Amino acid sequence: MRENTIPPMRRLSRINENGKLAVDVSSNWMQEIFDYEELGSIELFAALKKKDAPIKPGEDEEGLFCKVCDSEVGEDDVYCWWCGQALKRQPKGEQKNE
Repeated sequence: MRENTIPPMRRLSRINENGKLAVDVSSNWMQEIFDYEELGSIELFAALKKKDAPIKPGEDEEGLFCKVCDSEVGEDDVYCWWCGQALKRQPKGEQKNE
């Protein structure tokens, strides 16, 4: 575990109802911090949020493809099966502009 992730005691302290200083430390606080770090980094969540923004799939003579990973996608796919990128779908009944 990185040393800078251990929270200082002042963050875990508070003034209780009687006006006395109380420290809230669980018995397994180091494990809780380790578990929190295992969830992922800010960069990982930024990449996931970017993939959650739908993009229009590309189209060529073979059909539709994901512009992120260049894999084939179906007309009804909401997400790319290969990279997880969200895809904008054409509303049913609407004609393609050619």
